[in-house]
Amino acid sequence: MKKTILVFFIVCVTVLSAKGQDTPIKDKPKLILSPGISYQGQFLGEINLMYASQYIGHGGNAIWGPRVGIEANINKDRFIYAPKLGFELSGLLIAVRGNVVGYIDDKRLDLRLLSEAGISLLGAVNLTYGYNLPVLNFKSLEIASHRIMLTANVHREIWHAL
Repeated sequence: MKKTILVFFIVCVTVLSAKGQDTPIKDKPKLILSPGISYQGQFLGEINLMYASQYIGHGGNAIWGPRVGIEANINKDRFIYAPKLGFELSGLLIAVRGNVVGYIDDKRLDLRLLSEAGISLLGAVNLTYGYNLPVLNFKSLEIASHRIMLTANVHREIWHAL
């Protein structure tokens, strides 16, 4: 019993002292390029800019901030593009994103609220599942309500933190 208590005490002291040596860093916000590809009934590519804050500390890396971007399909017969605004929080193993997306299909607007959640590699690469809800009466039949998304947050400091 005494050995168990002694081992527990040594482990606690080691963990607490290691945590004390790691000074968390919260950088000033920076612009981050965030390209991605999604599948939602068809493949769409996207490019975003995120004005993100970054936290580097004990246990990993996290980024969060507003995003603005555009996504588009590659179908020349029925070209659809979509400006979007959103907010992302990603780090350690979790990514969460909320967006307002305006799909332009045949000159008609299909406005949707899109929520996404998934896994993250310390905020650098995110794989998310999303579900979008139409806001207006028009809903494009070319865009599914469910989506799978793979994005990368491209910034030297994020990848250096890996």
